[in-house]
Amino acid sequence: MAAAAPFSGIDGRSGIVWETGWAYSILGNYDSPYAAAVALEIAYMLASQD
Repeated sequence: MAAAAPFSGIDGRSGIVWETGWAYSILGNYDSPYAAAVALEIAYMLASQD
């Protein structure tokens, strides 16, 4: 996972859900933690896939 500097207006997260083989990357135009919140929801969704 990577994060941007405070008050920079950018944020990003990426990860791999090893159980399903899915990978994701989230880029945002807002300060942290917005991308982290979206990435967590996407990771949960991908982990529930067959």
